[in-house]
Amino acid sequence: MWMESNRPTNHRPRVPLTLATLLGASLVLIPAVVAAQVAPVEATAQQVTLHGQGVAAAKAGKWDEAIAIFQQSLKLGPLNLTWLNLGRTLQYAGRCDEALEAYSEAIVAPKVARPSPAHVAEVIVTYRKELKTKCTGTLVLSCKPLNLKLTVDGEPSEACDGRPVVLTPGVHVLVARTATETRELLFEVEAGASSALTVEFESRGAVGLHKSFMPKISESASGGILQ
Repeated sequence: MWMESNRPTNHRPRVPLTLATLLGASLVLIPAVVAAQVAPVEATAQQVTLHGQGVAAAKAGKWDEAIAIFQQSLKLGPLNLTWLNLGRTLQYAGRCDEALEAYSEAIVAPKVARPSPAHVAEVIVTYRKELKTKCTGTLVLSCKPLNLKLTVDGEPSEACDGRPVVLTPGVHVLVARTATETRELLFEVEAGASSALTVEFESRGAVGLHKSFMPKISESASGGILQ
């Protein structure tokens, strides 16, 4: 769901947050040190307006528009709610590494009063867990010799050309062939992560598998933007 903010009636605009039911989300408790926060901050009237526009765009499935609006709001000042909804929108747009960054920012950003900082932190934990199972990972393969024939999960692959291969999280089966030999290998892809894999036929005909991780986010869709 999406978290909406409504303009308050008094002259000091806040971000009063009305929490709707999370669709299918199973919330988990987080350590008290994360939930403990200083006094909530107030949003400006312009932030409230932009936030509402971003939520409306996200509800309509206009991901790029919603992302741009949330980013515009953040330029006026960081808020945990805005970072959270930006992360959720990025997740729906398939930009999982950026979503991870946004969720990390939401944890440390100044907190609005409602929903409570503790609840927002719980939702962040839930959404980050979803990223680990629902977001794709990227794999870059290199081959020695270069003319190896590959299949990934039974599908022919031209991955030896160095182009990134997008795969779902979990264990995959790689079959490497030369003119005279065939070898099968297992490798695992992490959600939202990029890694490099070298497949090498060694002198005795065995297959060497060398995996190295490329730079990625160090912190690690049911439901939607909180509203």
